[in-house]
Amino acid sequence: MNFAYNARTRSGDQSSGSIDAHSRSDAMSKLEHMGLVPVSIAEVLPVPSTQSPAGTAIASLILSILGVSLPAVICGHVGLVKIRKSAGALSGTGLAVAGLIIGYLGLAVQLFFVGVFALGVLANANFDRKAEEARRHSAEATLAAIATCMEIYQLDVGQYPSDILSLIVNRERSSRWSGPYLKATSEPLDPWGRPYELRFSSSNSFELISLGPDGRRGTKDDIGPYPKR
Repeated sequence: MNFAYNARTRSGDQSSGSIDAHSRSDAMSKLEHMGLVPVSIAEVLPVPSTQSPAGTAIASLILSILGVSLPAVICGHVGLVKIRKSAGALSGTGLAVAGLIIGYLGLAVQLFFVGVFALGVLANANFDRKAEEARRHSAEATLAAIATCMEIYQLDVGQYPSDILSLIVNRERSSRWSGPYLKATSEPLDPWGRPYELRFSSSNSFELISLGPDGRRGTKDDIGPYPKR
């Protein structure tokens, strides 16, 4: 403890000051040992701190707990700068540091989940692209097979069938029919669930196409025509 005192010297001069002691009696003993006669002794009480916590430090901690990580980190850094420049007028360093730690951890977790989500989106997009490529290849293979069956039918019967189903059943009742030419129980559908289109430009020329994913004739995703000329 610290004590303020007023005292007289042995020669009668006034003396005042402060002295550290464990108690008031201890202070008096020390003054007497110094050759002073105590007149008054009073304990010096500490001056209450006038520091106030920085608002940005408090905001940093609250925002980090709420999961608003980026603003929490910003407030934490701003709070530390203000506290450092306040020359002791502001407190809250611990609050700002806690807000920064929790905020950075929150940012790390958020970035992790964003990365996982982005990878999932990319993987799904790549899967969809590969699946669409596989459907197109399947349609091309089926068109080529039907075109081959059409040619064999023409060699047997002497003319092309009027539709694809005639490659499976003898719909035209031809005695020269030796099918089925196409190994199927019903008219085949393309990978998008639509019938393949058979068109004739003359009695000895035909075209087979699939309307592709959009199902519209004459668009860039049409597949064909077959046979390839």
